[in-house]
Amino acid sequence: TGRILLAETYNTGRTDSGSCTVPCDRTPHLQYSDDDGATWSAPRDLSDQILPEEWNSWYATGPVHGIQLTKGKHAGRLVFGVNTETWDGSRVSANHAALIVSDDGGDNWRVGATDSWPISAADGTFRQKPSEVTLTERADGRILISGREQDGTDLGHRSQTYSSDGGDSFTGPFRDQPDLYTPQVQGATLRLGNRILLSAPGDPDRRRTMMIRSSYDSGETWESVDRGKVVTTDWSGYSDMVDIDASTVGLMYEGGAVDARDEIRFARFNEDWL
Repeated sequence: TGRILLAETYNTGRTDSGSCTVPCDRTPHLQYSDDDGATWSAPRDLSDQILPEEWNSWYATGPVHGIQLTKGKHAGRLVFGVNTETWDGSRVSANHAALIVSDDGGDNWRVGATDSWPISAADGTFRQKPSEVTLTERADGRILISGREQDGTDLGHRSQTYSSDGGDSFTGPFRDQPDLYTPQVQGATLRLGNRILLSAPGDPDRRRTMMIRSSYDSGETWESVDRGKVVTTDWSGYSDMVDIDASTVGLMYEGGAVDARDEIRFARFNEDWL
């Protein structure tokens, strides 16, 4: 339609450099632009639509692009990911990875697929704990959901699942990808021709070596670290990708010679480079 939608969150500010006080009073908002970002609408609070009462602490939209579905009965639907927390009155007791969907171009939203897990399981261990998620519509219309693995049972890897109904539900719980090494960090996915790309640091322990890895089977398997394409060996962190044209991708990422958050960098690459 030409409209750009921006999903965002708000919390009360501080006068020092500390993080948001726990439980954090995060609230989801939406803005839009009809002139390529030159001007924006006033923020609209979406709490009554996509902030359940039990998601009463941390709440984050993205932080990565959402998608508009193109296939099947849900074609045209808008979908983006959130990660949230529950506060039980004394501590954070649960985390949630969820999809947020709209079938009317962003006028109204609702919570779709949700994967929740307790902070401490009965046996004292964690199961998969996807945090920030990134979404890609596969060629067959299913949605691939790739998640940051945060404090779970298999650190140093990505975890993922799928949705076969346009984001209304997950096909199963998130599962770790044992050969897809990354540190605890957000990553991004994007479909390019017959492959799906993942942008994320390739070091399993530290945020460095921004890398593009490809999947040729819609996310079932991924290139190993030794076959991925290195963007930089510098420290590097969060990232996002965007289609520039049919064969060119834009990559925005955190990078630096001293710290992963020194700079915001932009790079372009194409399939020939991959």
